[in-house]
Amino acid sequence: MKLKTKSWINAILLIFTLIVNGMGAFGVINGLSQKEVSDMYPTLITPAPSTFSIWSIIYTFLIISIIVMIFKNQDSYYERAIDETMSLT
Repeated sequence: MKLKTKSWINAILLIFTLIVNGMGAFGVINGLSQKEVSDMYPTLITPAPSTFSIWSIIYTFLIISIIVMIFKNQDSYYERAIDETMSLT
């Protein structure tokens, strides 16, 4: 499979992940948001809502890395990274 194709597959899968996570956060899946489910089961170790803001940073870096892989897929470093992320073995 071509490197450009693999890069675009990574991008499509990331977009799919973001959509499903967004649907879960807004309550489209099951009719309850993640916060509502968490509020139904109070525990002593429930983190503050601000704790989950780390995901915005994680997704930002994931998006940047996918964009870089798409545009620099001919570079040997990124070629190896693309092959390793797409290997199934």
